[in-house]
Amino acid sequence: MLEMLSSIRQRARASGLADIPVILENHTKDIQDFSHIKQFVSAVAAAPDIKCVTLTELAQELQQGRFAIKTSARSPA
Repeated sequence: MLEMLSSIRQRARASGLADIPVILENHTKDIQDFSHIKQFVSAVAAAPDIKCVTLTELAQELQQGRFAIKTSARSPA
């Protein structure tokens, strides 16, 4: 998970955008040992360049046009 976080941060910096929404999810019913998740959450909480928001806050910012929504260039089938 920490490698994934590092990759996301690197790609975010390379994008040149000030803020990039990223959604991470998992089904906790499939997890038996939460120690790695605790370590990941600690790393996220300590990171000065990461801000956690609720999905409601993200939806509001999308509606307000804060983030550009990428869509496929392909025509619907």
